[in-house]
Amino acid sequence: MPRMLTLAQTGSFYEIVRRKRLTPHAKQWGSLAACAQYRLPYRKTAQYVREDFLCLDWGCGNGHFSFFLLQNGLQTHGYSFADPAAFLASENRFQHTQGLTSEPIALPYASETYDTVFSVGVLEHVHQTGGDQFRSVREIERVLKRGGLFLVYHLPNRFAWIEFLARSLNRLTKRKRHAHSRLFSARTVRDLIEGTSLEILESGRYNFIPRNMLNRFPPSLVNSPFVCRVIDAADDILSAMLPLFCQNWFFILRKRADRKW
Repeated sequence: MPRMLTLAQTGSFYEIVRRKRLTPHAKQWGSLAACAQYRLPYRKTAQYVREDFLCLDWGCGNGHFSFFLLQNGLQTHGYSFADPAAFLASENRFQHTQGLTSEPIALPYASETYDTVFSVGVLEHVHQTGGDQFRSVREIERVLKRGGLFLVYHLPNRFAWIEFLARSLNRLTKRKRHAHSRLFSARTVRDLIEGTSLEILESGRYNFIPRNMLNRFPPSLVNSPFVCRVIDAADDILSAMLPLFCQNWFFILRKRADRKW
């Protein structure tokens, strides 16, 4: 019987990244503290995904999440408009398809190809390349097998305190700090999947503390397992007390088995 994934601990995964000298290749790997922003996505992936699943990392970008999937032994296809990350070239379980910016929505895969599709910080950006969230969700529904999973992580929360702060500072100082142009709520996602065969199995908000900003601190601090445990504990407490203001949503969606293409 196929097994569930076992590599879900941030520290164990980051040690692989560090040992392979890959930390310069992704800001998400800039430190152990930054990598820990994916504690929940790693755990949820290990909970729902089996080792025999064929996975699509939709909008794989710099390849940081594809690499996590590969280290769990998963056959992984990456899709993006750019060339794949060079460090993935030697991974025999990885296959990359480069999309066309002139066709920002349609995916070059047959219907019902994938057991799991991942969106890790992607769905909120598709309109910036000429795409559309509604049509993209329906295209992902098409390429999912019946009973397949659509795992959405790092979807920016409409009420996130850091988004409010960035917008406020941008107005006051006329500087261009990063703020997402599309923010989401549970209602937004329900509207996105209305009329599809996708159903929400689980959802929630996570990450109160901005993690990439921690890369500015001395490496001796943000790579210290003890310091990172303290940061993680504080993040968990704040997220539990003030979930409305967390940075991100996650959604675990499943394609119902009664849908045919």
